[in-house]
This record gives sequence, structure tokens and C-alpha cells, in this order.
Amino acid sequence: MDIVVQAIDIWKRYRGRWVLRRLSLEVGDSSLTAILGRNGVGKTTFIKILCGLVRPTKGKILLYGEDIHRGQGDYKSSIGVLMHENILYEELTIEENLRYYARMYGVEDPLSSSSAREAYELLGLEKYRDTKVGHLSFGWKKRANIVRALVNDPQLVIMDEPTSGLDEQATLEVARLLRRLSTNKTIIFTISNKEDLDILLGKGIKPVIYRLEDGGLIEYA
Repeated sequence: MDIVVQAIDIWKRYRGRWVLRRLSLEVGDSSLTAILGRNGVGKTTFIKILCGLVRPTKGKILLYGEDIHRGQGDYKSSIGVLMHENILYEELTIEENLRYYARMYGVEDPLSSSSAREAYELLGLEKYRDTKVGHLSFGWKKRANIVRALVNDPQLVIMDEPTSGLDEQATLEVARLLRRLSTNKTIIFTISNKEDLDILLGKGIKPVIYRLEDGGLIEYA
């Protein structure tokens, strides 16, 4: 199995305290990894470090063997990122947003990849395609952001709290999507709600689960 992600001895100091300490992780190709932890333990900080948005105080992140904080950023075209907050433009419709982000990757049709099309259909976005994002509920914004993260057909998908703020039906839809995507993509996601994790597990997905505690990752039995 090829190694896609390596987090090597990551430390991160924030506001005078160590949020992450001695954190290491290795993730292989076409796999599903869940990071469980309560709010405030550093999950989002770690996701931002994985994506290259934040530099660790110590340690390094290798994506496909490239040190993302020292390389040329070539890895960016092969990853898709979902952050907890909405990053879509609220004055634009869902379709306009998806086209805008697709063009950033040189893609004309945002649903040209099977993964983006599948997410779009499975999450039921067709009926809101011409609705401005600012008029959508948090749950529908989250669905649209998930599709946005897939418009470049990424091989690595990193998601911060993909089920947070969703009702049970939407959580089930995300579970089905994760199960399908993990057949040919590497997926890492965080989750804080044990009940949501149980819903995902109940839909047949089988992630490797870690708990983030005291700044490090512990494999979750």
C-alpha cells in the first residue's frame, strides 16, 4: 500500500500552550481515516496543518513524499479540502460557486468528475442549484461545500467535521458518500460527536479511527 500522508512528530503552540504534541500519523492510498475528539482539542488545527494552511511549530507533513511547507505547492491540485466554516460566496448561487471554484483548477464543468457528480446527486443539491448560498440553511451550505471540495477530482480528501450541524438524514447521506469515495480515494476526516460516528459506522464504512487527546493521536478500539 502506497503512503499518501505522513505527519511526522508534529508540535503546534497556540496562545502560549501546546495544542499538538508529538503527533504522528501515516495514511495509505484508498483508505478512510477518522479523527475523533471533543471540541477544542486541536482537530481543526491539525487539519489546517495537513492542508498547508498553518505551519507546525515543529515537525513536518509529507503528502505523496513532498514536504508541503518546503515544496512548490504541487500537491494542492491533488487534494480537496472541506473546512468547518462555509467558504462559498453567499451572493452567488450554488451552480455559480461550483463553476467559480472549478475554474480555479482549470476545470470547465464542476460536475465532470464522477466523485463531484455523485456527491451532487446523493446530497440532493439539484433542487437548489439556482439558489443563492446566502439563502440556504447551514446544512445545505455544508452539502454544497462538500461538492466544492470534489470539483478537482482530488485523490486526497481532507474534511473537518463533515457531519457537524447536519440532521440524521444528511449524516446518512454523508456516510454513503464517504463509503463510495473511499474505494478509490484517500479520505481523512474529523468528528466530535460519537453519535454521528456510530451512524457512519452503522452504514458500513470501516475507517481507521484515532482519538485526539493531549495533543497526540491514539488508535481507537
